[in-house]
Amino acid sequence: MRKRLNENEYLRRKSIPFVFITTAVNPALVQTAYDITVQGYFKKPYSYIELKQQIKLIVAY
Repeated sequence: MRKRLNENEYLRRKSIPFVFITTAVNPALVQTAYDITVQGYFKKPYSYIELKQQIKLIVAY
């Protein structure tokens, strides 16, 4: 989806932020994400409470 938004001039100018929260923390995947200009790549915590806290921190930032 990020690649498609970047292909559209109007949407690219909107600077829509992308944050990935995933269980996959493979260095190659992280690099690929940053190559398409994501604003964050975070490892998903195991518990709901930790996930909720992580999302609050991301939004507050």
